[in-house]
Amino acid sequence: MTRDLLRMMLTPSGFEIHEAEDGLDALEKIGSFMPDIVLLDVMMPNM
Repeated sequence: MTRDLLRMMLTPSGFEIHEAEDGLDALEKIGSFMPDIVLLDVMMPNM
């Protein structure tokens, strides 16, 4: 599934979506708030 599709499916249900461009961006975002769930690509660049 693409990020766009996941966003379209989850946002109407009230989920707050934060997206990262790469692994370093993801780690920075996770450090600034405590997400309930993280969906990730294990082959994400800079991870």
